[in-house]
Amino acid sequence: MRRTDSCLRESSPLEPLEGLDGRAWPECHGWQGPSPRASGTQQDWERAIPRLVLAIADALGSKGGSEVRLLGIQTKVRLLEARLTDLQSRTSIIVPIESFAPEPIEVIKPFHVVVQNKGDGFVATFFDANINASGETEEEAVSNLKDMIAGTFECLDRRLKAAQLGPGPRKQISVLRKFIKWSV
Repeated sequence: MRRTDSCLRESSPLEPLEGLDGRAWPECHGWQGPSPRASGTQQDWERAIPRLVLAIADALGSKGGSEVRLLGIQTKVRLLEARLTDLQSRTSIIVPIESFAPEPIEVIKPFHVVVQNKGDGFVATFFDANINASGETEEEAVSNLKDMIAGTFECLDRRLKAAQLGPGPRKQISVLRKFIKWSV
């Protein structure tokens, strides 16, 4: 293999691994390693890295092999922790809406909203009407969504005339009228 610069010079497969801390690696000006997005998905890289580290450990044998194996195990644990955190943040719950008390709004037909974890808070969404609200807890997000639905219903049903509504608000009021009505 012909290589043209100090990063790509001919070397033995083990040469760049000397010192495991990278001090023996060749000088690479401006190169910061492969991007996980460049040639595969993040999951492809997450699966490949631990296998690569373990393969390197096997190739090294007794020359620091246990250190590299430990590094491989630590890498796998970190990746599993990251995947677990990601999965936990993607979970959602479905909450039935059966009442708007104390608002003067009656639920004609119970409906469901989806509550999702969004890092530092939660977002509750009534997808059919394209209305959502956030909060620090699931309960707060649902309460804020109910307030938002009530406010949207009041604005679209009582304050504005049908001729004033665009396609989005027309769809919202149409959906809301299927699920809620004024109780007085």
